[in-house]
Amino acid sequence: MKKTVSKVVLSIFILLQFLAILPKQALANSSSVYVVVQSNQGIIAEGETQKTNALDALDEVLKSKGITYVLKDSSYGKYISEVNGLKEGSLGDYSGWMYAIQRDGKYEVPMTSIDGTELKKGEKLLLYYGCYPKPYLANDISFSTLSPNKALTITFNNYNDWTNTVTKIEGFKAEIDGKSVEVIENRIELPQGLEEGVHELKFYDFKEGNEIPNIVADTIKFQIKKPKFTVRVEGLLDTIVRGEVEGKTALLGLEKLLSDNSISYKVTESKWGKYVEEINGLKAGKFGGYDGWMYYIKSKNKIETPMVSIDSYIPNDGDEIVVFYGDSTTAYANNIKFTPDVVEPNKPFKIQFSYTYFDWYQNKEVTTPIAGAIVTIDEKNYITNENGEINIEGLEKGIHSYRISGYNVDKSPTVVKDEGVFNIDGVNSPSLDFRDSAYSEVISKNNNLIKKNIEEDLSLTLGYIEKNQLDMWAFLSLSKMGKKIDEKLIEEAAKELKSYGIDEYTNTDIEKLIITLTAAGYSPYNFVGYNLMEELYNKRNIDKFLINDAIFALIALDYTADKSSYKITREKLVDFILDKAVTVNKNGKELYGWTLNSEMGINPDITGVALAALSPYMSNEKVKAAVDKAVDSLSKMQIDSGYIPDSFGSFSETISFVILGLTAVGENPEGLKFTKTNGDLYSALLSFRVNNGQFAHELNKKADYMATEQALRALIAIREFKRAGKYNFFGNNVDVSNLKVFEYTGEEEAKNLLPKTGDMFDANTAVALAFLMILLGAVLVKKQKRA
Repeated sequence: MKKTVSKVVLSIFILLQFLAILPKQALANSSSVYVVVQSNQGIIAEGETQKTNALDALDEVLKSKGITYVLKDSSYGKYISEVNGLKEGSLGDYSGWMYAIQRDGKYEVPMTSIDGTELKKGEKLLLYYGCYPKPYLANDISFSTLSPNKALTITFNNYNDWTNTVTKIEGFKAEIDGKSVEVIENRIELPQGLEEGVHELKFYDFKEGNEIPNIVADTIKFQIKKPKFTVRVEGLLDTIVRGEVEGKTALLGLEKLLSDNSISYKVTESKWGKYVEEINGLKAGKFGGYDGWMYYIKSKNKIETPMVSIDSYIPNDGDEIVVFYGDSTTAYANNIKFTPDVVEPNKPFKIQFSYTYFDWYQNKEVTTPIAGAIVTIDEKNYITNENGEINIEGLEKGIHSYRISGYNVDKSPTVVKDEGVFNIDGVNSPSLDFRDSAYSEVISKNNNLIKKNIEEDLSLTLGYIEKNQLDMWAFLSLSKMGKKIDEKLIEEAAKELKSYGIDEYTNTDIEKLIITLTAAGYSPYNFVGYNLMEELYNKRNIDKFLINDAIFALIALDYTADKSSYKITREKLVDFILDKAVTVNKNGKELYGWTLNSEMGINPDITGVALAALSPYMSNEKVKAAVDKAVDSLSKMQIDSGYIPDSFGSFSETISFVILGLTAVGENPEGLKFTKTNGDLYSALLSFRVNNGQFAHELNKKADYMATEQALRALIAIREFKRAGKYNFFGNNVDVSNLKVFEYTGEEEAKNLLPKTGDMFDANTAVALAFLMILLGAVLVKKQKRA
């Protein structure tokens, strides 16, 4: 790829500028597609259409307004080069027309050309003019509350997934319900809040001259409504009731919860407001003092006591309200500290539980240790000492649960029963999540409860991929299962190769073509005039290979069973892969395997596919030793629920590649090494399944095609392993020399590759750098961002 470093960086940032979730209260018209076109100087056109193709929708709206535009061709599809006289490059070298789509409550920048993007009714197409990094997309708009008549702050940020950075968006104007509101730095402050109902927020920064705006103008609707929140009622000895409710105030929510569960209660008026006098027969003053019913509020980051009566507190959506019986000595654990401040995984540490409150007599904040309380950490019990501390021998990296309680027989509780989670990462002080819901989510994840039936699981996912052949990688699984191949994909690949030329293809581009063409029954020795084997193994230099290049080069040689003599041989590739293995010490464990970056530790997905590539060579003692060490390391990396996380979390593609590697070397993904307390690799993979045999990239997310296609490979490997005790998914007995040549019927194209709308760069640059993720499913960023 003959591109500059600056264009490489630019391409990555623009390509991966996915937009975060807007408030769930954002509303849209579900009966049509809405199109908005804006230059740097204002809205050019907007309107509704029944068209669902992005280009068709744009075309209809622009033509209805009498606005001209210029459409150009590229090998990736068509792109917009000019609208209403404003041409690409007019406001800077990389300026031009870009587009985003609002769908499922969020904005995203599609990795397809505008003519190849489909929308659904209710989605919005936004075409705008920019020059990276401006205008910023307001993809991180936060509302401090969406409750009626409560002080409201709206904050505008841009979140960049690739760099994991947040940029404040400043210098723009805003309106709410048609009235101008003041923007202070990156926020709008509304001390009196808003009335219940649907409201419209507009923001913009149009320029009179040739400047680029600070923000992409947009209009969103959000709803102020009675919040939903949970209430938990704690008595003297246990929880009385817990549930989700809706109400304008905390008291109304409490009353609804008690009434729905037929629990008696009494509310009394006072000059300070209403208060709860009795619940379930437990009346204030039981112990003859100032004991009675109190409450506090829990959110993700804090526990607080509102300075208003329970009938005056207006909850935020998602609040967790704890109503408890106690007196002035009853504590709740709102101050939790760790010693040392940064807890290293598997190393001893202390946790101190304290109660911080404002003492009106001393007129200052006071912190009191919670002594003699029962604390449960990951189902193991401890008792706090006089300093409120417990000593932990060591915990794995990751999320852990805690519960604290201190019931007494003849007086108010020492501490209100509470629960939450904390995260150990070895880098930062453990982060706390005080919510009951976070605790429930952690302790309830038991993948052993997932029903496994390999024939049914395989059939369901195979059926989906057979009907939805969106990528040539699907050919491997379909050919093994005797299913028909969609040759339109091969035709498209031929057209692209004709347009690009082989010199513009990366090593992994060529490897993918060799493997998938072979799977489809076509010769890799002559594809639109190119001998792909010769191009890769004789004309390329192994010294320039990345680890994934070498892994798939070896797989391609074996998949084709090619016995020809090349400059890059099997022996050289095996040695290259072995030389690239690394040993790292992470969380007190010595791990061996393969990675894109040793500073991130071992990549389990790359290690998995490396095992598959090396599996035919295990008679070599060095290979066998490397395989054994890598298998043991993957077992050490597996966590209690069966997942094998990388540096950024647990992903289904990671598990799929590990399964392919293990089955290839004869290791059972459901065996002793890979079965933990709450799951094995098979059940962990199934936990990502969402519907119709589809799989998600991340837990509790929507279906993802790449994740589904790779899960299908893993399911095939599991079934065949169960039958034979060993199975190399990338094994193939086809005599490639006898395969037919694909006859390309399209017109020959030899055009210069043009940037797609939304890219502003030569698309080859993105292919080269993003292919590591596309090919391997390796997750290099925290959120899904793949072509």
